[in-house]
Amino acid sequence: VVGRTVEGTLKFYYKTPRAVDRTQYALASGFAEFLSTQLAIHELEVQKELTARAEVRALQAQINPHFLYNSLNSIRWMALMTNNTKIADSLVTLSKVIMPILRNPAFTWKLKDEIEFLKNYTEMMQIRYGNYMEYHVDCKPCLQEEVFPRFILQPVIENCFVHGGSTTEVREIFIRIRKTENENFFIEVQNTGVRLDGCKIAEINQAMQKPGKDGSHIGLSNIYKRLKLLYGEKGNVWMESDSGG
Repeated sequence: VVGRTVEGTLKFYYKTPRAVDRTQYALASGFAEFLSTQLAIHELEVQKELTARAEVRALQAQINPHFLYNSLNSIRWMALMTNNTKIADSLVTLSKVIMPILRNPAFTWKLKDEIEFLKNYTEMMQIRYGNYMEYHVDCKPCLQEEVFPRFILQPVIENCFVHGGSTTEVREIFIRIRKTENENFFIEVQNTGVRLDGCKIAEINQAMQKPGKDGSHIGLSNIYKRLKLLYGEKGNVWMESDSGG
């Protein structure tokens, strides 16, 4: 027995029941106790090793973001030395996007952190795709201290740029965040652009619940699964299209 777990059974065989006297019983009990002690020591050594490995992983996780940040900062200074301010500014924005991802593995953070992350992410996407997408957030200040799932809106914003962007006209992204009477968050993300027909909308909504083999709609499916895992039936995501696109 190790702790409260039975690891095995030690059996002794004697020719007759009378052969088991107090001495034999004491020897068998002592031998069993000795084996249990050895197993317990081994279990402690295994746990100690696992704990040490976990500590190493934690320390390594601290080093990796620091190393990446320093590397990006070094490249930024190289860009500044060659008067390439656009690359330098891009690296600053990229650092602001990457660091929250690596720094904290928690599932949630405050809503204000999500909004700040989306602001930095949008700036990065504007650099990538050009400043043809304007970004607006409508959220009451009193909500921004609320607990909110991390990075839950990033795939939607990415889709707005990738599928709803334009190089010929300015388009807009609107994010409206409010709470319902049941104290649940209700978030709308709307972007101006080409209107999707009903069949395409139905296809996307279905694919979110089960992503296709071609890897399509992975981002939206990721949001759907995370909301279900975190909030059960209260969590959901779907797509609609209105006459404005």
